[in-house]
Amino acid sequence: MESEEILMCPSCHAAVQTGAYFCQNCGAALKEKPPPTSVGAQIKIYAVSALLPPFGLIYVWRYLKQPDETSRRIGWVALILTIVMTIATLWLTFVAIDSFNRSVNAALGGGGFN
Repeated sequence: MESEEILMCPSCHAAVQTGAYFCQNCGAALKEKPPPTSVGAQIKIYAVSALLPPFGLIYVWRYLKQPDETSRRIGWVALILTIVMTIATLWLTFVAIDSFNRSVNAALGGGGFN
């Protein structure tokens, strides 16, 4: 029979189990809870990284600093998606601005402000 090690809460000095994230007596945080790695969580992370590229960096930071391989893989995929979609967004923005400038110049009869 395995016995679980008992630790003391730094806030109230009550006995807490090793794997606990919060003290059952006072509610103080004992350690940071790892981020979720479920399929639903991954879909959310990848969607944010792809559709709102700068906000994907929040997930990149949170997942890359985790010790387990699954979380780190999620962080790397989110980083790659964020970078690729940021580049694509910038490129599409420049193409749209160039197209707008060309249509304005054509409407003005080619007499642009160069």
